[in-house]
Amino acid sequence: MDKADWAILGKGKFILTAIIMVAILALPSLIYTGSYIIADAPAPKEGVELPPNPDETLSEGLLFIVLDGGVRDLMLDKDLMPTLHSQVFPNGTYLDVLTNPLTMTASCVKEMATGIPSRPNEGLSNFHPEHPGTPDGWTLASESDRDNDGVYDYRVGIVGDYVWGDLYSDNDDINFMKHRYGHADYYQGDTESFETLNSWLDGEVPKSNTKPGVTFEQAPNVIIAHLSGLDSVGHRYGVENSDEYEEKLIWLDNNFKTIFEKVPDDWTVVVTSDHGLTASGQHGSPDMEIREVGAWMWGPNIKQNYISPNQIDQRDLSTLPSLLLSLPLPHAVHGKFPLDALEITEEKAQQLDQWNWNSTVSRNEWMQENDHPYFEDLTRENIEWEKITYDEIGMRISDLILSAIFFCTIIAGIVFVMRKHEFSPNAIKYIAGSLFGIFALSSALSYNRDTLALLYYMVGYFTPLVFAGLTLVLVCTDKFSKVIRQRMTAATMCLFAVMIMYPESRVSAINIVMLLMLFTPIFWKAKESMKTDKVILGFFTLAIIPTTLLSHYRVYYFSFPRGAINFSVSGDFLPLLMNTVLTFIGIMIYMRAHKIITEQRIRYSIVGFFTLIPLLMYQENNIVDWAVLIILITAMVTGIYLKIVKQDKGYEIISMVALCWLTMSWGGYAGGITMALFVAFRSFLDNELSFLKEKSTDFTKEIPRTMIVTILPLVVWFTWWAALGQIGGFSSPRDVDPGSVYLNGGYIGDRFSPSNSWVGFMGGGPAAAMSLLWFSMFYSKGYNMKFVAYYLVARISILSLQLSLTPNLPRLIFKISWDIIFSIGLVAFMIHLIIQSRIEEQPENQLKLTQTQ
Repeated sequence: MDKADWAILGKGKFILTAIIMVAILALPSLIYTGSYIIADAPAPKEGVELPPNPDETLSEGLLFIVLDGGVRDLMLDKDLMPTLHSQVFPNGTYLDVLTNPLTMTASCVKEMATGIPSRPNEGLSNFHPEHPGTPDGWTLASESDRDNDGVYDYRVGIVGDYVWGDLYSDNDDINFMKHRYGHADYYQGDTESFETLNSWLDGEVPKSNTKPGVTFEQAPNVIIAHLSGLDSVGHRYGVENSDEYEEKLIWLDNNFKTIFEKVPDDWTVVVTSDHGLTASGQHGSPDMEIREVGAWMWGPNIKQNYISPNQIDQRDLSTLPSLLLSLPLPHAVHGKFPLDALEITEEKAQQLDQWNWNSTVSRNEWMQENDHPYFEDLTRENIEWEKITYDEIGMRISDLILSAIFFCTIIAGIVFVMRKHEFSPNAIKYIAGSLFGIFALSSALSYNRDTLALLYYMVGYFTPLVFAGLTLVLVCTDKFSKVIRQRMTAATMCLFAVMIMYPESRVSAINIVMLLMLFTPIFWKAKESMKTDKVILGFFTLAIIPTTLLSHYRVYYFSFPRGAINFSVSGDFLPLLMNTVLTFIGIMIYMRAHKIITEQRIRYSIVGFFTLIPLLMYQENNIVDWAVLIILITAMVTGIYLKIVKQDKGYEIISMVALCWLTMSWGGYAGGITMALFVAFRSFLDNELSFLKEKSTDFTKEIPRTMIVTILPLVVWFTWWAALGQIGGFSSPRDVDPGSVYLNGGYIGDRFSPSNSWVGFMGGGPAAAMSLLWFSMFYSKGYNMKFVAYYLVARISILSLQLSLTPNLPRLIFKISWDIIFSIGLVAFMIHLIIQSRIEEQPENQLKLTQTQ
């Protein structure tokens, strides 16, 4: 590449043209393949496999209990749940169960109910799932009339959480008693559920509270009880060393004692969980500690005192109504009978297994006939369960062809644009070949990620670190000859392209540079007038060390930021003391650095108000909550007004409102650390890192500098994100994990029954507000946020092209899907800044035009 090529590469117009073209050409893959991935799993709307002996049932009734958020290891504790254990040992069977990767209540319940594998889109309808319209065992039980006498053989009842009720809301034959009162319902709903269960088992039928026009005359003998209080307790108080969670388990077990004594001897009882919880009480991630739950079974024809060595899939539980009650097995049910739990003859087991297999083959034939992904060479004569896997959605040739065509079109388009901008032939070949090679290697590594796991993760983690090292050397020094510097610049551009294209690229890895830079000439050789205040620098160091060195959860099996936040929201005196001290230190640092508000009385009032926040939230009182919220709302309105009239105080007030909101919702640790980081980075941009805004005529400095200022806002944001315990560090499979977001603040202002939207707003809102604040800070320091948006749009586009590789790789689906969604969210946080930039540019352009005329 000659000098003219380097000069053109640095032009914003060329970059913008290329980004727009890439985004447009990636849209077909995003829409076509994306819609396939998030679409409901295909399943036949009709068709059942009749039982071999319809009149021979294994059980006369079924009580199916789901403990929402039941952690397997704690449920296995005999001291916490002695009643449950006394039923299984020596009278029943225990099974290990694996949920789907989404680990959201709706997706898990839907699989247990319908037997149809969940898809990523179901996480968006977590609280109100829709039934796919296929037959399932619970529906067939409500309609069963073997002797055609007009009287149903089974009466199906559902009690507790509304998720099951929503699935069967159109079925008037199912008696649903709703007992759930929101996220703060720790005991009330479960208490009422046990009252209804007791009534049903006593033969009484309370009046329906969901179907006033329907009268149920007989008590159900097929019962689903979904008890959600445990999940709410886990979300609020956590699981690890949580007295509240253990007390809830003991309370449930005590109530089980009364219930189990009333269950008829010829019924089967199953107790399981929809999903587990992390130590801090979260779920929604594909981590095994959440996916691994248990199932306790006892009743007629169930093995006694038995622990099954085989782990079953959660959707296998959807086969229980058909298996135990000898009902037809719907072809739509993607489940396998848990035959290992049954005490039956070998001949009977083979007969049931063949029945199950015949249904599977029938579904496979339907899939083939309707052009859906199917398993090859399945016959009814040979039972080959090892061929069946439902974690794979099914890769389509059409998706691969579409991605290949449009990527080649992108390469051709880039070549066209480069020729139009008069690049040299060698430069065109080099750039086009590099992009093609990087994309091909990225796709190959991603597709083989399971067999090349170590290499796959190392490339994603260390590429950004090498990029950061090379670019800083080029920008900060004049070392090496011109030829070597050109090659190093070309290498940084390739690494930058890898960071855009590679799904596992971890920009967050560069946060270690935020610590290492303190020991470089950038800081210790800076002019005295360009040095950050030593107090601010000291607290930044204390904040950045645990954030960068002690957050590698997969390495240490411990994350200091996550543990500190878990401790800070636990609600005891010591956490209150820690929160108060950290909040006080944080606001003192903030006030030390910002002198715009000069009146001492106001400054002391701000410090006092911030310091009181942990104590006020400790009260868990709605009146106190709303008093604080009203103060924040008033301050926000004032800040917005002052910002509109262009007073500097407006920005400071808005910043403090966001910081205060975060402290309220996420605790004093998160608030204090955030204030320390925010103040420090703000100072760095004005002082030690101000050289990054200085343009250079040397392209071996200017191109790396442009890439650094493009990526730096994201690096700083990810550093803060890691400080909030949201990143697992090295070997963690993702930087974006919806199951790790703390929603404890969702109870502020509505301590009794917060709505889902309120929990999301008060829990996630502060993180969103701070994200806006971080990017606004960079904009105010002269950073062009359009380049950051270009980077994210390019990444969204290239990841969209690689969606075609993901259908058979659940972890890759999670990684790419959430990165796309998250990148879109980050772009949204910058839109107002881009618009503001355009508005501010207009007067300048008009002035230039006037001067020209």
